Amino acid sequence: MRLELAANAGWATLLLVLLAYAIVTAREDYASQYAADLYHPWGIHVARELTGRPVDPYVDTAALGAFLGRAADEPAASLSLRAASAFWQQRNGAAQIEPSATPLYYALFAFLPLDFDAAHSLFARLQFLAVGVGVYVLGRMRGGAWGPSACGAVAVWATFVPFARDVELGSAGSVQFLVVAALVALARAGMAARRPWLDALFVPLLAFLVLARPGSALIALALAAHYVQVSGAQRTLRGSALAVAGLGAGIALGAWWMGGFGAWRDWYLYAQGTNGGMLASATGDRNLSIVAMLSQAVGVLGVRGWAIAAALVFTAAVLLALSGRGREPWRIVPGVHALVSDAWLVTSVAVLATFAVSPVVWWHEEVLALVPLMRLCLWRGKVDGATLAAALAFVLMTRPLLEALAGPLQGAALHAFVTLSWTPLTAALLLECAAVARAVAPGPAAQAAPA
Repeated sequence: MRLELAANAGWATLLLVLLAYAIVTAREDYASQYAADLYHPWGIHVARELTGRPVDPYVDTAALGAFLGRAADEPAASLSLRAASAFWQQRNGAAQIEPSATPLYYALFAFLPLDFDAAHSLFARLQFLAVGVGVYVLGRMRGGAWGPSACGAVAVWATFVPFARDVELGSAGSVQFLVVAALVALARAGMAARRPWLDALFVPLLAFLVLARPGSALIALALAAHYVQVSGAQRTLRGSALAVAGLGAGIALGAWWMGGFGAWRDWYLYAQGTNGGMLASATGDRNLSIVAMLSQAVGVLGVRGWAIAAALVFTAAVLLALSGRGREPWRIVPGVHALVSDAWLVTSVAVLATFAVSPVVWWHEEVLALVPLMRLCLWRGKVDGATLAAALAFVLMTRPLLEALAGPLQGAALHAFVTLSWTPLTAALLLECAAVARAVAPGPAAQAAPA
């Protein structure tokens, strides 16, 4: 009892120290945060309220950008609003805005206040809450007590660079992380027996997630594969039918917010580069895609070709890990089944595959790296290669190290370092896949032994 009390007191003390540091850091950072990614949904919301009609930002891009530019030029405009406007004017002077998110994504921001400062403050608090809750939930799922789980959440607040970038830009990576963490938690909780209504909502939520954040497609596909494997035919058919209903609801909500179903077509065309869309200019030091980096350095295959090559290499690496570097092919099939049966592990595979093959990876989107980090590193009960590789990835993505390297590494070298900082997680994942396959697939001697 005394030992437990002492441990709890130690964790509480560490939590207070980390919390004080996180609060001080957050207050210092807030003055320089311009919430450029919040500028779009807020602006669409404000224009809709002031004009009394929906706004299609993919068609009325320049008009919306000019409207927001005038709002930022008002004497009463806040520093963050002016900074966000200046960012987009510098990035895209013609349109002054690049609304590349889906109609559903923008519809989900209907709760924002009409004052930009109030919207910025509210959303920043939501981001902190989302990451804190997500890390704490995953920590508890991994077997951690309240103390290390809470300290881990606050440590992410204070040191994790992708989260800092997410808050700085006012993006939704932290909220997306919480949604994915919640879906993983639901998948592991035995929903069918304990919460049938949550089980019924699981696949529709995946469909909704993809409509809001298309970059989550591989994650949703991985969780859907897990659901199919652990569910019977009846639950799978029901989930599929409800997924269609979820897609319809998401499309209808986005169309209502944008003034018609044509907004979805307009979004698709814009995302392909129409009217100077985001993907047409997704190169340079802000894009941390390995595919884009290889395409720029070795332009033989192009972005699409390198994406296909990265997908093949990633898949081959996982299969080699499951088969004992190719020497034990009988482990592949049971290993894949075991991999898909573990909702958290298969989601971790999907997150890292997304980073590996996507032609556009923004720094704040790497908040999702917390999903494999928590699965592969913390509270494993022992220190092994996967634990060390995952711990290395976390260190490489922390502010103290990056600030120390910002002087010696500059330009292309710093960009390459940041782009590759998550890659030790791949080594951790492959080691974990190998361990899973060994656990579920007996060797030839065991197979030949009599029952």
